[in-house]
Parts: sequence; C-alpha cells; structure tokens
Amino acid sequence: MTVFRQHDQAPTMRGVFGDLCREWAELNARDLGTTMRRWGRLQPTLAGHTRPADAIDAIDAGDNQTKDALLLALLTLFQDGHQLAGRVVLQAMLPRLTTLARSVRTTDSDWRIHTSDQWVDRHHVVVAEFWTVMGDYPTSRRPRKVAANLSYETLRAITPHAVPELPIDSVEVEHLAEHEPDAQAHDSDLHTVVQWAVARQVITDDEGHLLRTVYSDQAGHWGAYGYSTAARQLGVSEATTRKRCSRVVRRLTTAVRDQLELGRPEVVSRRPED
Repeated sequence: MTVFRQHDQAPTMRGVFGDLCREWAELNARDLGTTMRRWGRLQPTLAGHTRPADAIDAIDAGDNQTKDALLLALLTLFQDGHQLAGRVVLQAMLPRLTTLARSVRTTDSDWRIHTSDQWVDRHHVVVAEFWTVMGDYPTSRRPRKVAANLSYETLRAITPHAVPELPIDSVEVEHLAEHEPDAQAHDSDLHTVVQWAVARQVITDDEGHLLRTVYSDQAGHWGAYGYSTAARQLGVSEATTRKRCSRVVRRLTTAVRDQLELGRPEVVSRRPED
C-alpha cells in the first residue's frame, strides 16, 4: 500500500498503524547518516543508504533475490541489537501485516468481530507478534522468501486456530518431485506433496488421507475446505478435525520448507502429536 511508503509526511490514519506512519516520517527527518553508514560497513548489502527510507525503496524496487538479501541484512542487524533495523523491516512489511490483520480467517470469535476498537486491538496484536517473529527468524536456515516466511510465522502467532493453508506453489511442487520421482505420477499439486510427505515419513497414510479430503478438488480445490466431510469419515467433531489438520499442515510446512531451502533429500522424522 502506498500509504505506508509516504516517507516524509505521515498519512492521516488512526490507531497503531497511524502512529507507526507518523513515527516513520519523524525518523526519516532525523540525521541518521552515521547509523546508516555503520550498517553499510556491517552489512554491505545496505551500503550507500543515507536514511531508513532508502532501504525501503531498495526493497520495493528489487527483484526477489535483492529483497531477500536486504531483509536478511536488516534482520541480522536487528537480532544483533540494532532496534532501528527491525523498525525498517516492520515498515517494509506493514502492507502485508495490514492485510493479514483484516483478512485472516479463524475459528476464534474474538477475531470475527469488526468494531473499530477491536480492529485497533487486532493491529496492536499483529505488530507485537511480528516484532517477536523478527527476533526469532532463522536467517541462516531460511534465506529465501523472507517476507512470505515472516508473514506466515506472524499468522501462526496471532491465530493459533486459524484455518491452515498448504504453502505450496507449482514451482515448489516440481522441485519436490525431483526428489521423489514417483510423485510425478499424480496430476495435482496436492497429491504430489502428500505422496512426497508420506514417502519421507513426514506424515502418516491416514494423515495424508485427511489432507486429501480437506483440500481436494472435490472440496473446492485449494482454499475451500472439506472439514465436515473429513469429520464424518473420522467420526469426530469438525473442531477436532480442524485441530488435527492444523497439526499435520504445520508439520508438513516445516518439512517442505526445509527441503526447498536446504535441498536435503534425507528423511524427516515424524514428530509426536501435540
């Protein structure tokens, strides 16, 4: 959103996002040249920037590799104690965080109420959890798709009961299939990923069946969920089915990301249920 790229004059907004925009304009009006030059020495990717806004503009203008490199440099500085670097990452991510706060689907009734005060409270929670996510982000283990990873981890933090998405696109599925040739026998991304996960002992056959039922084409393809169908098959409540599916998806997500980011073909051990 361009509203979060007004570096010199804050837009008229209420709540925590409005406060952040006003703070951002004030930061960029200060003489931070010494700090920025120090960042450039510590993280050469940031060299040449004279104010925080320069880093944001570089992130916005860069290709995916450049975006990741800049965000990783800032996250590394933040985790080394440079609070302002974290503030720059927060500003870079505000468009995503705003969308996340407004559109996340969850079974938690507190997140379904749309009064203005509760929207403001929701924004506070999102920003606070994102700050924690930045501090814990594994920069060496997840050097790609940094913005997407930050968004996903924030989603997990703010909505433990949110409806899970399978974080797979066609390119990633092709990469997984290279390590599991038999998976190419299936004609859908879902089946490819599930077969890969079962073969690697990331999930069980029963858990694979659960994912196929919930996320299958018959359930409306990716994003439309067949929880009621799965619940009837399992003989349990829909709420229990959602919890089981959430645990399986999170375990699958971790395994897929490890495979794609580290390129390791070895088996991933199955983790115990919560």
